[in-house]
Amino acid sequence: MAVVVQKEEEEKEKSMMVDYVNVAMGKNSSQSSTGWSGYSSRAVDGKTSGRYNDGSCTHCNNEGVMWWEVDLETVYDIDHIEIYGRTDCCSSRIQGAKLWIGNNLCKTLTDMGAAQVETVKCDNPSHSVGRTVRIEVLDYLTLCEVKVFTKIEYEIQAAATETPKVHRGQQVGDYTNVALNKPATQSSTNHNGWASRGVDGYTNTAWNSKTCTYSQNGELNYWEVDLGRVYNIDHIMIYSRSDSSQNYLNGAKVKIGSNTCQLLADMEKTNMARVDCDGDATKRTGQIVRVELWGTTITLCEVQVLVASDGGLPEVGEVIATVDYTHLGEKVDDFFNVAMGKSASASSEPWNGKASRAIDGTTNQNWNKGSCSHTNRKGNEYWMVDLGRVYQIDHIRVWSRTDAHTDVSPELRCGWGTTDAEHWQPRPMQATRRSSALR
Repeated sequence: MAVVVQKEEEEKEKSMMVDYVNVAMGKNSSQSSTGWSGYSSRAVDGKTSGRYNDGSCTHCNNEGVMWWEVDLETVYDIDHIEIYGRTDCCSSRIQGAKLWIGNNLCKTLTDMGAAQVETVKCDNPSHSVGRTVRIEVLDYLTLCEVKVFTKIEYEIQAAATETPKVHRGQQVGDYTNVALNKPATQSSTNHNGWASRGVDGYTNTAWNSKTCTYSQNGELNYWEVDLGRVYNIDHIMIYSRSDSSQNYLNGAKVKIGSNTCQLLADMEKTNMARVDCDGDATKRTGQIVRVELWGTTITLCEVQVLVASDGGLPEVGEVIATVDYTHLGEKVDDFFNVAMGKSASASSEPWNGKASRAIDGTTNQNWNKGSCSHTNRKGNEYWMVDLGRVYQIDHIRVWSRTDAHTDVSPELRCGWGTTDAEHWQPRPMQATRRSSALR
């Protein structure tokens, strides 16, 4: 009987034992560039020597954000990662490097010093599931080995068969940055200041760090990121440049969906701005976050779109329980401007005074700012917007020019479905130097 009990205890103890397997060794790897024959495959060759002359360490050039990545070929729930650095020199180069698992920022690395190896567990356990492991830094990147360990329990042989946790983005305090590495676009690109730099996870504010965007100087300049779905946004952090051009974002409009959230003030002293739509939660729901500015180059270094992490994010397949106000248009006090961004037309458009300028959300009344429409003066000229559906309109606000032609008194007509006169009701508009509200 004692022998049977002892055997059962041994089997129970064995079932509770945990071993780990390195799932990175020999897998396909890649890196941003290769210098001094430091091929990416050296970091998954099983050799941990920290001496570069032993031929087992990688090496990237120093060209902005440098990265190394390994494809594990399937999704793993990763327990920990061992990273081996150089021991003959340059151990400090790894300091500040970002370790990614899939789309999630796992941890920021420190200087290994003489220890050579750093064992890493993600700051947030939900960020430890993924197929790729990536390390990136703003310096030369040299790695001598990267071991990615997952548990193999005697009762559960394949950790890869476990259900992956949802990818949630970058943890920032009590919030999650859902903009990180999402698709970003801009009106134009200048000096290689790509739009993607605005969501690369780096808040460095110096242009030479190669982490800031830069657009050309056109009429309407913009930068925007597509979050991939609608979110209830708590706030947005915007980082501007500190070396020069600090005031380039002064007066820029931050939009969430079709709603104008907030205007940016001068960030020269702080190089950052916290945007919360002046506390109006109805303006903070949307999928697209956009920064736009008339007549001035846009250059920004990072945009973090932050959502509350404590239950504010959906699991895989879950639909967020919220009202999407973005289809209603721009929120203005207690009303929605349903005209903004809709389809506009005019009888003529000389001097590049496109009809769309009158519903671009910019109320600047100076012609040289490029936000006013213009027609010829040949009789029966018109401007028109199609709201896309029938609305019960409360009132309409019209902004005219203040630099010239202030005596123009057009007639306002409202109608539906056709341009036939029987469906349109005229209403004279009083000439104004500022704006006119009609009911």
